[in-house]
Amino acid sequence: MTTEDECIEALREAAERLGESPTKAQYEELGLTPASATIIRTCGG
Repeated sequence: MTTEDECIEALREAAERLGESPTKAQYEELGLTPASATIIRTCGG
């Protein structure tokens, strides 16, 4: 099971790569894990 901390770390990595907070589509294009649906389910919308 994916933890909230893992989700946050993935979002931080995406933001670092993009230079901004990623949209759902941008996050998905990066191909990071966990999947965006998992992040939404784990952390909420």
